[in-house]
Amino acid sequence: MKNNAGEPCTAKGFNSCYNALARARHNDLREGHEWVTKTTGQPDVITMTPPLAGDDAKAKTLQALMNSSVFTGVASSLKPKVPTGCSMSFYEETNSAKVAALPTSHAATDAWYHEGKPWYDAATGATKAGATAGQQELGYRYTRMLWKSTTKVAFGIKGKYVVAWYCSTVADEAAPKPADFKKNVGTSCLVFDAADQKKVYNECYNKRQRTLHNAKRILHEARDLDFNKEASIQIQILLNAMTRGDAVEMPASSARQTTFRTCGENIFTGSGAVNAFTTGAATDDWYAGVSDYDFKAHAAKSTAKRANSDQFT
Repeated sequence: MKNNAGEPCTAKGFNSCYNALARARHNDLREGHEWVTKTTGQPDVITMTPPLAGDDAKAKTLQALMNSSVFTGVASSLKPKVPTGCSMSFYEETNSAKVAALPTSHAATDAWYHEGKPWYDAATGATKAGATAGQQELGYRYTRMLWKSTTKVAFGIKGKYVVAWYCSTVADEAAPKPADFKKNVGTSCLVFDAADQKKVYNECYNKRQRTLHNAKRILHEARDLDFNKEASIQIQILLNAMTRGDAVEMPASSARQTTFRTCGENIFTGSGAVNAFTTGAATDDWYAGVSDYDFKAHAAKSTAKRANSDQFT
């Protein structure tokens, strides 16, 4: 029994399950923001927003505060307690029917992102002109979760409330200037379905890899690949679920089978310093399978070491 029963989510003095879930969602969104540095005569250098790590000690402190009389159900009651080097975001679930599911949902993270994005002006590195104080706070919640120099995050959850502490060792987090926003909030590559914001794909990555694929395909007089939006969405949801352990949005098997019925699949697993999001590592690895393909027999060689050596072209 002991070997098969998992540790309770609150065994460490905070909700570790919710911390892992919310942090994973944050990192899914963070990796969809990037910077492209262009140098004449050199390949573009692409930098992704790095992932956040957890902070058990701060999560325990935050949860204890939320469980105490200090917390009165408003953000202002906790602001004086925010640790040095950290900033805070606050969420209140106003739909009573959704409160019970809050510990296992992405409601707070998604609200901070989607409600705040319209109020951040990437061109000026500030909240949108004419924004009210409340709208400015929404914009700051968006930038806090994406801030490049932030390294750790801790979450507290109680009833209908979720609070996040974003912590960094870099001074620009405390009193950011427009230049700080531009270097810490990357360009968004994420495209969300207008009718269902759970459906999302990384436009930048898809364009880069499709261009690299087509450059190889032209060598074989194969037509350029077109973009399949629905397949990209389903693949992204599935990968997020697999790599983050996120059962909240795992696509149903029937949906996956319908989407991928006429599709082939290649899988790349990077190692060491290889970053498949910012380089052509995956495309190059898959194309290396050309050495395992017999062009006369139109089939994989009997000595082939790779599977799917013909699906690239």
